[in-house]
Amino acid sequence: MGVRRIHITIHATERALRYGLDPQDIERIIREGERTPEGKHKARYVLRMRRSVYVAICAESPEKVVIKTVTRGR
Repeated sequence: MGVRRIHITIHATERALRYGLDPQDIERIIREGERTPEGKHKARYVLRMRRSVYVAICAESPEKVVIKTVTRGR
């Protein structure tokens, strides 16, 4: 199984910058975070970083992961 490409939408980038995250941090959420399926083509990745919990909502396909938005949890 090959490595899937990660695509970050403009919306996700804007939200991440608001939280002080850079694109490498967003990719880290996907690579190291805990994956929770949200349906047939959606998933939620959760990772604890810097005393906060970050959640990435993604659309997945066999070839790539598209990060739709990033939120900060509690």
